[in-house]
Amino acid sequence: MALVSCRQCDSEVSPKATACPKCGEPDPSRQGRNKALRVRLFGLAIALAAGSYLWLVALPDATQGFKDGLHATAPQR
Repeated sequence: MALVSCRQCDSEVSPKATACPKCGEPDPSRQGRNKALRVRLFGLAIALAAGSYLWLVALPDATQGFKDGLHATAPQR
């Protein structure tokens, strides 16, 4: 397992460490977990943007029947 840098003192620390052995910083590898979460959220945002683009711009004819069906079942005011 690769070592990570402590956020406080930049010494090499195990990602499983609960505190940095050099400076005592609690949870010194928290930055790595936050980065993984940001990468996953960014990937989800890209996937949603691509899906929206395909749905609304690239494939409007393929989705037109679905959209017409929604308008046909909507209550009239």
